[in-house]
Amino acid sequence: MQNQSEAILSENETKSTGTPEETRKIVDELINVLTEKKGEDITALDITDQNSIADYIIIVTANSTPHAAGLGKAVVDYFMDNNHKDFLFKRNVETNNPWILVDAKDIIIHIFMAEEREFYNLEKIYAKGKRIY
Repeated sequence: MQNQSEAILSENETKSTGTPEETRKIVDELINVLTEKKGEDITALDITDQNSIADYIIIVTANSTPHAAGLGKAVVDYFMDNNHKDFLFKRNVETNNPWILVDAKDIIIHIFMAEEREFYNLEKIYAKGKRIY
């Protein structure tokens, strides 16, 4: 029996899990979760016209490695607790990393330590995206 934290969704379950309205609502709720967990410098971009992999990216800075792990866990818990687990590509998140990525199909959440966020500068890469937060 496969452990829930090790479950990986099948390859054919990729993008477009919900309606655009549902996806946007989830983005707004994730911003609230990250804000409540003291995520810093939160940015959310609509990249629908710029990228075929996802519709939104959320970028947030953590102030320590344990804080980053907590943010990653809070994001995954949000999906699991709110009947959105079908959005998650993987239900386990590598938390001992200065860049934590949660792939939620239509929504990609990037949790960075400050130095890595500055180095990778995703806001510049997705500069054509529409800033929604």
